Amino acid sequence: MAATRLGWPSVIDGLADMRLDLRPVNEGAGWRVEGIVEAVQVAVCDARTLAERLAIATLRMPIDCSTDGRSLAIRRLSADGEIFSLQARGRIPLAGATAWDWLERAIDADFEFSGEVDLAAASKARPGGLELRPDVRVTAGRMRFAGASRGDGTGRMLELRLDSQGLEATQGTRQLKW
Repeated sequence: MAATRLGWPSVIDGLADMRLDLRPVNEGAGWRVEGIVEAVQVAVCDARTLAERLAIATLRMPIDCSTDGRSLAIRRLSADGEIFSLQARGRIPLAGATAWDWLERAIDADFEFSGEVDLAAASKARPGGLELRPDVRVTAGRMRFAGASRGDGTGRMLELRLDSQGLEATQGTRQLKW
């Protein structure tokens, strides 16, 4: 119902157990959320047709974050499942007038994130597999990513990293390896 009323292109279907403590901080100016969310048999579906776009068997997300209305302080935020893992910590701005405005504010914040995607599991979780092009489907490999923003002497540094290993795909009957 929310997807239809708000015009969302996707909905999430599945079972989740959320055990979260939510309490006001800074004399009610912000909130702290602490706990864990565990989800099973989750599917991301098209909101109009309910066609499955991605299936996730299990997902575990420990959370310890707070907000002051302007930024989000992340003490612990992670998500672990059979397809991917993600970790983040630091402080990031909540919003900007535009995406560029938010990015300029984010560079002034101190944060770091990292993650890994099992491309074979991601391919199995999507109907039709994971396509690089219409005729190329991923069959194996891992993708790792990381980023950090921090002070560096008198300036700021934004570092982004992306690497992969063991990439394999099929193009028709041909096996491709990188």
